[in-house]
Amino acid sequence: MAGIGSFTFIQVDGPPLPALAENVERIERQGIDGQAYRATSRKTEPFQWTTTAAITSLANADTLISSYYSVRGSLAVCVDDFGRTVSNVMIRDVRPNRLIPVLNSAPVGTAYLVQCVWLLEPTQ
Repeated sequence: MAGIGSFTFIQVDGPPLPALAENVERIERQGIDGQAYRATSRKTEPFQWTTTAAITSLANADTLISSYYSVRGSLAVCVDDFGRTVSNVMIRDVRPNRLIPVLNSAPVGTAYLVQCVWLLEPTQ
């Protein structure tokens, strides 16, 4: 099951967790034939996930969203839908997207689905 830190979700939409890639810089010198390359750092671009969580009441939606807000600016372990785990992912932002009432609950007891958009960035 996909998750961000201690939060688990019934669905995550977005790219699989990106791996850090070595950035390479091209070096050229005037009057010298050819070129060289040097590794500069390991980085990746920020990415976005839209998550869906199942909750049992409207009051729980407010509590859950407040909990999401409390982890902004912190590092977390993320697990994508493929089971791939990446540590030290910065939670740059999280915003509620939709609150969806559920008529026939699956999982059982679900009254609402909370969708949020997360902006994440691996740091290592």
